[in-house]
Amino acid sequence: MMELNELGLTERQCSSLNKRKITSVEAMLRKQPNHYWDFTNTYALDIQDEQTCAILQRRAPFAIIGTCLSCQTEQRDHTMMLKLRVEDEQTKQKDGTGQVLQANILGLDAFKYRLLEDLDDNPMTRKLIIPDALMFYENAADMQVSAKCAKAIAALNQEEPPAAQALGSLRVFGKDACSSMGEAALREACGPEVWEAIGSAFCGADMRELQKRCAKWYLRGLRLDLAIRRILLECLTVSSMLVGKRVIVGGFITYNEAYRTFSVLNPPVFSWNIERYHTFYVQHGQIKSFTAEDYRNALDLALQKISSFDIMPPDLLQKAGLPSFLQSARMMHHPQSWRDVQTAKKRAVFDDLMYLAVKLQLNHAGSDSEHGAVCNDLTLQQAYLASLPYALTNGQKQAIDTVSAQMAGGRRVNCLIQGDVGTGKTCVAFALLLQAAGSGYQGALAVPYTTLAWQHYRDLSEIAKNAGLKIAFLTSETKVAEKRKMLAGIESGEISLIVGTHSIFAEPVQYHNLGLVVIDEEHKFGVVHRGNFMEKGVPGCHKITMSATPIPKSLADTVYGEDSGIITITDKPAERLPVKTAITQDDVKAARHMIGEIQKGHQAYIVCPAIDKNDKAAQAYSIEEKERIYRSYFNQEHITMSVLTGKMKAAEKTELMQKFAEGQIDVLMATTVIEVGMNVPNATVITITGADRFGFSTLHQLRGRVGRGRDQAYCILQTEAPNEKLEFLRSTTDGFLIAEKDLELRGPGTLFGDRQTGNNYFIDLMLAYPNMFQWIKKEAKHLCETQTGKDIVRRYEELFLSEEKR
Repeated sequence: MMELNELGLTERQCSSLNKRKITSVEAMLRKQPNHYWDFTNTYALDIQDEQTCAILQRRAPFAIIGTCLSCQTEQRDHTMMLKLRVEDEQTKQKDGTGQVLQANILGLDAFKYRLLEDLDDNPMTRKLIIPDALMFYENAADMQVSAKCAKAIAALNQEEPPAAQALGSLRVFGKDACSSMGEAALREACGPEVWEAIGSAFCGADMRELQKRCAKWYLRGLRLDLAIRRILLECLTVSSMLVGKRVIVGGFITYNEAYRTFSVLNPPVFSWNIERYHTFYVQHGQIKSFTAEDYRNALDLALQKISSFDIMPPDLLQKAGLPSFLQSARMMHHPQSWRDVQTAKKRAVFDDLMYLAVKLQLNHAGSDSEHGAVCNDLTLQQAYLASLPYALTNGQKQAIDTVSAQMAGGRRVNCLIQGDVGTGKTCVAFALLLQAAGSGYQGALAVPYTTLAWQHYRDLSEIAKNAGLKIAFLTSETKVAEKRKMLAGIESGEISLIVGTHSIFAEPVQYHNLGLVVIDEEHKFGVVHRGNFMEKGVPGCHKITMSATPIPKSLADTVYGEDSGIITITDKPAERLPVKTAITQDDVKAARHMIGEIQKGHQAYIVCPAIDKNDKAAQAYSIEEKERIYRSYFNQEHITMSVLTGKMKAAEKTELMQKFAEGQIDVLMATTVIEVGMNVPNATVITITGADRFGFSTLHQLRGRVGRGRDQAYCILQTEAPNEKLEFLRSTTDGFLIAEKDLELRGPGTLFGDRQTGNNYFIDLMLAYPNMFQWIKKEAKHLCETQTGKDIVRRYEELFLSEEKR
């Protein structure tokens, strides 16, 4: 592995890359650019030109070369818009007067600093000779600089090199002692040597004014060379850099037939450096502490210094018809054609899928023992089932009987129990955990979310108490003293049942005799992160996975192993009525319905989508805005409402959930943190705001939070844009039909909902490249027969990080 600092990167640059999960030079080279633009050819701005006409019809990006005629700015939605006019040189050569392209660019400052990178006399790279003794003003603390300004100055002084935009955007934030100082006072404070050094950096009629402004920044504590560069940046304008220059402009250029004009919005390329961009241009994303040029230079150096070692065997790559890692990295960052780009991407996908296939093969191979822990004492299980106030459904009975018989007979269980929301999978899990505990083994229930884990602990605690068993609740936020006591009880075997998040499989947790592991929604832990789940158990430890997301058998075989049994529960308790679903955009109607249910003694949920603060159009759906609206209605009726968000601490969430479960809160407003498993039978209505912004699976899971008691329940889908997805959801409550419709409307994608983390990355790849994955699975079996399989996994995780850390 080649370390990042071997490229001569600064500590800050290495830190910025680490935050993006890039921890090696190999990972840096493997990171795909944001965009590729083929500007090897330029076209005439002529609607009669066949090539131009064809590319406009395809709505493909293209480039022109011409002269920048003018530059204007105007305020547009709290940001400055730049309006540039460029005369196309091809039509000018043909007709004498060139067709004009109107380029509109949002974000004046960002564009200006992008242009700087192509400027020969860039203020940030201009050589300044300043003695070290003059760099800092010793009495800057006396200048009464605002705390915000002082903090920004300190950060800039430490960063090498500082970002031009950060330096150019430095502000005073009010007035300080320097603000009112005249030239004489500034000269005296700076001293003759500094004053002269500042003066030598500027020229022209306004030199004295620039000198004074620079001196003020120096006195505020800004390093002298940075104070000079900041004023030089101020003097540069987009107009002075572009007007009258020959430029290349590339992007999604459009033609307006009514006005007969060409225009482009935010072109990725607008520069006088035609040689650089008149090619197959690669655009990387912005990374803190790097300019675009810094990052390109680092990549080029990496390509020169990286070894030819590959994580994949050469004969395997030859068999697959793929290039080496070094060749694919060159194709990715210096492509000559679209074919190079596709080949490089294919190699990256191949690596990911081969890692997945090998890791799963190794995990399954390590857990295929037929002999399981013998759990043949059914006393506690039968007592629990007899105490239930309702009759089990046929599906629940079949699931319990099938798995229970296998555990009692000493045959190792490795099964997936899948069922729609509300089919009673949790009851099945509790019964089997009691069978294990009653037979002298420990049972563990792992849940992806703290709030859901707490709920399972709450429900199972009373059952455990009646059975005379000790139970523990363990998460990452469990207090140290309490955790120490729990770990001792788990290791000694004093504690029989353990409920929690992934923390229950952390390294410090040592089990006495773990005989059964139940994992709820295992895919949310990461599809390859399952070794930890089983290595804590006794030989032949049983494993049960539960999922409320209907999964096609082919995918279930891949994710959960071909040796796993799949049990499907389709029927729901007879006393439960189907949830009635309505679509509306009216807050008043939704509020009235909720108020009506609450006045009957019931409770309600309101769910809001997570909104990006920059998405102005969607702010109407934000949890802050909806809280304001609904509180105004509920306060009139003396209805209590609390808000639960993902930013809250686990203890706060747990307390709030407990109050809602106990009926102390009438309405719980939340984001999708309540998506899976919340069980409050008294809640009979859920309002989902901005419903069109949620995926099919998420909407169905959210609707499953109500209708868990005997009373009629309702789901209100609030949207300003009704669509086929919402209409279908209104027409059925069958999760399997919904899953099929989801695939029909959306096509293969993230099967388990929105891809907010890397948990479903590999599943996306499997669905997107099914033929490649089938071939890779066969090869993986052969690789795992030798040390090669383990070597691939080890190298991949060393270089690129394993999936659960992505």
